[in-house]
Amino acid sequence: LGEYGKIIATLASKRDRLYPEELKPGLKYAEGAKKQVRVNAYERNPRARAACLKHHGYDCVVCGFNFESRYGPLGRQFIHVHHLKPLALTDGEYRLDAVADLRPVCPNCHAMLHRGAEVLSIEELRAKLVATAGRSADTPDAPRLPPTASARG
Repeated sequence: LGEYGKIIATLASKRDRLYPEELKPGLKYAEGAKKQVRVNAYERNPRARAACLKHHGYDCVVCGFNFESRYGPLGRQFIHVHHLKPLALTDGEYRLDAVADLRPVCPNCHAMLHRGAEVLSIEELRAKLVATAGRSADTPDAPRLPPTASARG
């Protein structure tokens, strides 16, 4: 990766995250190097996903985003499904209730739920979204938040 790769490696070795403002503008970036990574992959049950979406629908339960509404047929039936109990915290295979244990979330909200050291609850992320709503002038639409669980009954 050359000199720039050495700079990144040095900065990254000192902490968990590397921030864009730490990188010098105008440098060439090397990408595409192949590396081998060993990870645990957790099996997902497509029937559990289908049951979750049949009950909860395809709107993000955090922000209300619906891919079909925004992208038309391309976005039809597209959404991530979030495990309320992270699979990494389970002790191997377990039985879940798709309606009680899974929720549809858009990819952005899903990433934010998992961004910190601790997984946020849907309510915690929704509260952060509500607290920051309207702060950005470049946001074309205010978020249309779905009703809370207590409001849905």
